[in-house]
Amino acid sequence: MKMNLEARGEIIHRTELRVTELEAIPSECRRNRERNELALRTALLRLIRSRPVKTDGALTNENLVIESGVSRATVYRNAEIMSDWKILVETMPGSSTPGLREQIRDLKVTISRLEAQMSEERRRFQAVQDILVQRLQALTLALVEARDGSKVMSVGELRRKRRVAQEEYETKSGHSGGDI
Repeated sequence: MKMNLEARGEIIHRTELRVTELEAIPSECRRNRERNELALRTALLRLIRSRPVKTDGALTNENLVIESGVSRATVYRNAEIMSDWKILVETMPGSSTPGLREQIRDLKVTISRLEAQMSEERRRFQAVQDILVQRLQALTLALVEARDGSKVMSVGELRRKRRVAQEEYETKSGHSGGDI
């Protein structure tokens, strides 16, 4: 841990010195590479010091890109800065990136399991709903028959009656395939 803190302190000190060097160059004389490096190193220091200007301050590569204002490709092309960034993030007091990754993986497994359970519950709910609808229809038919004293036809009986009527119409009219 002591070595990590020493490495962390050395990286921050080296970064501060380089920022000072780059800021000493008049802005109109800075080359593109120097402008990008200055933006990246300044953003790195702001994020590490918890003084973000454009982001929520989380120590992520995405926030480094946003905070610096340079393209993602430019950020990843600066291998030295990215190496320093990685070390600084990993050695940040209270940082537990590996533990968080494991926790995220466990939560994803839990989410998958719960989604599978929900899918099964939906299937069972649909089956129960179908049974209840059928029973409701049967009770409704029985109620109508009990009130009127007349027999109510089931859907199957209605279909048979329609088919017979269709056949009779076709026979009498000489037409076939039509719908009455």
